[in-house]
Amino acid sequence: MISHKRKCVFVHIPKCAGQSIESVFVNDAGLTWDDRAPLLLRPNANNRVGPPFLAHLTYSEYLKYWYISQDLMDSYYVFTVTRNPYSRIESIYRYLGYSNAMTFKKFVMEVVPQQVKPGSGSFFFYRPQIDFLVDTDGEIAVNEIFRLEKLGEVLPAINRLGIDLDALPHVNKTESKNFIKTIGRRFRLARRGHGAWSIAIDGEVRWDLESRGMINELYRSDFDRLGYESIQ
Repeated sequence: MISHKRKCVFVHIPKCAGQSIESVFVNDAGLTWDDRAPLLLRPNANNRVGPPFLAHLTYSEYLKYWYISQDLMDSYYVFTVTRNPYSRIESIYRYLGYSNAMTFKKFVMEVVPQQVKPGSGSFFFYRPQIDFLVDTDGEIAVNEIFRLEKLGEVLPAINRLGIDLDALPHVNKTESKNFIKTIGRRFRLARRGHGAWSIAIDGEVRWDLESRGMINELYRSDFDRLGYESIQ
């Protein structure tokens, strides 16, 4: 998101309270959520100029695709919010509806390793958080990093930009997406000669050594560079 009015860029990492922050700037610009495109909050059908949603551009992509010049970027306040990698994966599991279709462990062990690969259809959504924050030399380039776990700390920064705000709105709370939710919480599988039987999917998050190990491996850069503690 770019607010030229407030001379700032918000790098929105998926499932890190981004829409709550963006809604503040949408209101500040006198826009509604439906006509928020002037803040670079719009869908994108051309993968040669960014991800499917331009709200999720990385720091480097803002520059690479000429959404902002380097001089202007250097003069603007650039900030972001990060999240504990375990918590972020739990949120993605629920938000994309996988909690209605498979167990958490199956999601972690089979879906996440495929989607976190560059070139996958949802890479922009699963990619490590550090990817959003670095320049072409791999150095963290944003001015300030806030943590979702202490989201209230972003308020003084927003106030310094000239927006009088007492609290952040809570929008886009994680709910299961309908495209998987329609599968339902119970699959009926026919077995020839034995009628029908069912598998219950309770959608609960249950971590074990194997699933934690997978996330530790896939998101090692987030743990190491963003200061989150990995659990062995």
